[in-house]
Amino acid sequence: MKTKLALALTVIAAAVMCQSPATAQRMEGMHGGGMFGGPMMAAYLGLTQDQMSQLKTLRTTEATTVKPLMQQMESYRQQLDQMTQSTNALSAAALQNLANQMAQIQAQLTVARAQMEWTIYNKVLTEDQQAKLASFQQQMQQMRQNWKANSSSNATPTANQ
Repeated sequence: MKTKLALALTVIAAAVMCQSPATAQRMEGMHGGGMFGGPMMAAYLGLTQDQMSQLKTLRTTEATTVKPLMQQMESYRQQLDQMTQSTNALSAAALQNLANQMAQIQAQLTVARAQMEWTIYNKVLTEDQQAKLASFQQQMQQMRQNWKANSSSNATPTANQ
């Protein structure tokens, strides 16, 4: 349930992000043209201009926290790449240290995301919008379950093969 809430609230945050052309371009690469983000989700939930403005402000505020963390994570990923692609012996201690640093950054990112999602859900959305969001989440969960069921049944070899 929390994962569905996270997905849906992330989609709402994406709706705000898609308001600028530069951000919309980034979202296209991440979410197939913003199929679930942007104006479609805002319209589905019936977000007002005031709510969209609140979301944009929240996203801007979150970016000041998240951007340096993302930059640090990218630096750690580059260090990991250098370690694994080096011809030098791989130091287990150095690798463990780097993994711990990455885990700390990931934890901070998770907390920031959860705080933003809580704020959106509890401070921005109305009860009716929360109900629509819950309905959307149920539909998405059903689609995922159907997809998984179809994927697993298609991957199973038959006796004729």
